[in-house]
Amino acid sequence: MRILLPFLLAGVTSGVHISEKALSRQKRGMGRANVQACTVTPIGIEDPATPAKTNTVIEFQCRTDTEFTFCQFQHLNPLDVGQSYSANSEAEIDCTIAGGETQSKNCPDDSRITMTSSLTSCGIRISNPTPEDTGKWTLIVGEVKNTQVQSTSKIIEVYTYNQTEVMLQEKRSEIEISNTYDIWYNFDERRNEWRDGTSGFERIEIQCNARYGRPIPEITWTINRDERNELHSQNNIFTIRDGTGDTHDATGYIKDWVSEFSFEVNEEFMAYLAETHSIDVNPESGEFTFDLDCIVDQGTNGEYNSERVNTRVNVKRIYNSNAMKGTTIGMIVGIVLAVLIAIVVVLVLVFAKATERWCFADDEYQYRDPQEKRRPHSQAQR
Repeated sequence: MRILLPFLLAGVTSGVHISEKALSRQKRGMGRANVQACTVTPIGIEDPATPAKTNTVIEFQCRTDTEFTFCQFQHLNPLDVGQSYSANSEAEIDCTIAGGETQSKNCPDDSRITMTSSLTSCGIRISNPTPEDTGKWTLIVGEVKNTQVQSTSKIIEVYTYNQTEVMLQEKRSEIEISNTYDIWYNFDERRNEWRDGTSGFERIEIQCNARYGRPIPEITWTINRDERNELHSQNNIFTIRDGTGDTHDATGYIKDWVSEFSFEVNEEFMAYLAETHSIDVNPESGEFTFDLDCIVDQGTNGEYNSERVNTRVNVKRIYNSNAMKGTTIGMIVGIVLAVLIAIVVVLVLVFAKATERWCFADDEYQYRDPQEKRRPHSQAQR
C-alpha cells in the first residue's frame, strides 16, 4: 500500500489537480476527513455465496464527514496477496482522485475502473468484473497538513464470480479418470466362490473435484443421467462426502470443492442397478456398462454455471449361467397369472351353474308375454 505524498504536495497526483478550495480548507485548520459509510452495489456481492456476475458493474460510494484533499482506492489480486513486491509494483491496482468539485476520471492502472469524487464523497465503478477483483479494496481518504498526510481508511471486501473447472479423479492417486473406467464384480455366483486372485468385493473411491469455483458449487451424482434417482439418497449403497479441497491463495478466496463418492461392487450394488435403472447385470458377455455423472451447479439451480462430467463405467463379471434372466422370470410369472385367472373364471361358472344363479341355470324356463295376464277370456273359454 502506498500514499502518493510527493505528488500531492506538488498539487498533482498522476495528473490529478487538487482544487484551491480543498487546499484552502487545510489553511483554516479544519480536522481530517473521516469515512462515514460506504454503499456497495450490486447488493449481495459482499457474500461469497452471491458474487458479482460477469458483465455487471460494481460500484463503491463512500461518504466523509468533511471535505478531503485526495481519495485513493487500492486492491491486490488474491493470488498476489502475501507476496513480496516493491512499492511501485504493477501487481497492485492504485487509483487516486483529488477532492473538491464533482469530477470523474479513469484509473491509469485499469481502464475498466472509473473514479468519482465530490466535496464529501468518493467512489469507483468497475466494469466487467473478473475473478481477480475478488478480495479487499482499501479506501484511503487524506489531507495534506504542513507536508504531513493525515488519512483514514476503510476496507471493502467483495466477491466476484469465478467459473469452476471440474474433473473426475481417483481418490487415492488423484489421477484424472478418462472417458471409461473398469471395475470388477468379484464373486462367481455360479461356483459360489471368489474369482481367482480375489478374496472380497472391490471398493471404488472416486472424487469430483470442482476447482477454483466461486460461488462454491453444489455437486450431485447420477447414473445414466437419471436425476429422479440422484445418488445422494442411496446412503445404504453409496457413501458421499463433500468438503473443501486445496486452497490456492493466502487468504482463502480461491479454493476447490470436492465430492468423494465410494461404493462396493457387491450384491446390493448389482441389485440396485437392475431394479432402479433396469440394467442387465448378468449378460452372457460378462460385461455391462453405465454412465456415472457428476453434476456441478454454481448458484441456485445453476444460476451462475452448470456443467456435467462423466465416465462410462465398464463392469466385468463371471457370467452366471444358472441364473434366470429377468425376461424369463417375467414370462413365467405372466403365464402363472394367466393360468390362475382361467381357473378362477371356470370355478365361478361352475358355482353359478350349480346354484342356478344366472339365466342359463334353468333349462325349462319358457318365455311368457307379460301382457297375457291382462287379456280378457274369450267366449269359448267360458
